[in-house]
Amino acid sequence: MRDFLETLPGLSMVLFNCAIIGLIVFQVRLGRRNRAAVGRGDGLRAMVPALGGEVTRDLTHEGPVLRFQSEGVPALCHQWMLFDSRPDVVTTIEGRVRFRAFLQATSLDALRYPSKSPRFREIGIAESFRIITTDPSWGKEVLDAGLRGILQDLGRRWPRARIQLAVDRFLIEVESPVIPGQAQFLSMLVARVAALGKESDFSHGVTFVGDVGIDCEGRCPVCGQPFEVAGVQCAQCRIPHHPDCWAYWGRCAIFGCGGRRSSVPTSASPG
Repeated sequence: MRDFLETLPGLSMVLFNCAIIGLIVFQVRLGRRNRAAVGRGDGLRAMVPALGGEVTRDLTHEGPVLRFQSEGVPALCHQWMLFDSRPDVVTTIEGRVRFRAFLQATSLDALRYPSKSPRFREIGIAESFRIITTDPSWGKEVLDAGLRGILQDLGRRWPRARIQLAVDRFLIEVESPVIPGQAQFLSMLVARVAALGKESDFSHGVTFVGDVGIDCEGRCPVCGQPFEVAGVQCAQCRIPHHPDCWAYWGRCAIFGCGGRRSSVPTSASPG
C-alpha cells in the first residue's frame, strides 16, 4: 500500500501530461478541420437560405464569399481563421454604408484587443465593448443614436464580437462559426447598422461613385480624416489612403475593390 501511495504523484504527473498532449492533438485536428471547411465555404453555403445571395470567389478576399443584400444594402460574408495554431473561426459581414469617421467596438471577451493607431482614441466602454474612434464627439453621438442597442443585442448572442464603422463600409464580426438559425439575426443587425449610417451626418466630401470606388476628395476611406501629407493609393482603384491606415486595414478599404498593392501617387503638375 505504501509503495502504491508513493507512486501516486508520478502517476498523476503522467496522466496530466497525457491530458495536455491529448488536448493539443485535439486542437490541431479541429483547426485543420475548420480550416478546410472555411476554404470550401461550407459555413457560407449553410447561411444562404437565411441571407440569400450566392457563394462565389472574387479578388476581394482570398477565400469564398457570400454576396447578398440586406434592405437594399450590398453586403458580403466571409469566414477566416483567427490564428494559425488555433481552431477559432471568425465570421465577418461587410456592408456598404458610409460613416463620418472610424469607430471600432470590441467586446471585452474577444480574443483580439482593440486596434492601435495614432489616429484612434479610446473613449470608454459601452455594453461590455471597448470603443475606439478617430472622432470622439461623433463616436458618442453614434452610440446614442442606436449603436449602443446594437452592441447590447450582439453581445447577448456572441460574447466575442466586434463592429467597425468606416467611411466606405461597416463590419460585423463574431469570433465563431454561425449556424443557419443565427444568420437571420445577423442579417437584421446588418440592416440596423446600415440604417444608422444612413441617418448619421455623412462625411463632407465623400461621394459614392459606381459599384466600387468613391470620390474621397482629400479624405482617407478608412478614418475619414483629410491628408496632412501625401499618402499612398491603391494600385487597382487609385483611391488614396493614409499610409498607416493602409497598413492597419491590410488592403484597399474600398468596398468591392480588394486591392492589396499600394503605390505612391504621382504629384499633380503645377499649373
